[in-house]
Amino acid sequence: ADAQTPFPDSNSNGIITIEVNEPVISGSNYLDYAKAILHETIHAELHRLKIAGNLGPNSMPSEQYNLYMHMWDF
Repeated sequence: ADAQTPFPDSNSNGIITIEVNEPVISGSNYLDYAKAILHETIHAELHRLKIAGNLGPNSMPSEQYNLYMHMWDF
């Protein structure tokens, strides 16, 4: 994978990190690099919503959040 955004563990103090796989992505063009960062930023935001219980400035509608949580359980 070009990058990944693991769900933060209890030792992370809630900090969500995006890990870039430099050897894999170094041969990519700028557009592919930007797509990878955007994709992982979406994962980071979904992790933030789960951690915060859908609170915050960019919360999902309740129905959408409940579906997200249902899918998370799978």
